Formats: sequence, structure tokens, C-alpha cells
Amino acid sequence: MFNCKNNKKLEPVIETVEVEDAVKMPTNTIDILTRSMEFIMADTITSGWDTFKYDNRANEPHFF
Repeated sequence: MFNCKNNKKLEPVIETVEVEDAVKMPTNTIDILTRSMEFIMADTITSGWDTFKYDNRANEPHFF
């Protein structure tokens, strides 16, 4: 293949990309606990993106 340029690059191109060191954990975490048929959790949740952590301590499977 041919092109119009005759200039060759003498130095390689080096790109520096900064990556954040640690992954930030979500700040809005809602803990839900199930005992028997009772769901225990906060009465209100914050607006926006929330992370739910579910702990099923019942003998039956529960899904939410």
C-alpha cells in the first residue's frame, strides 16, 4: 500500500492513562433481612441508585 506521506515517525507515541486506584463502594446500601415471612429493612430509602444486600435467614427461599 502506498500513501502520500514520506515522513516517518522517529519516536513512538506513548499515551499515559490514569486509572483510579481503588473501586469505590456504593454509598447507598440497603440491607434486607428475612426471618420466616418477615422482611426487616429501613422504612425509607434514598433516591437515586441503591444497592440491595439481602440476607435470607428463613427456611424457605425468598426472592425480591
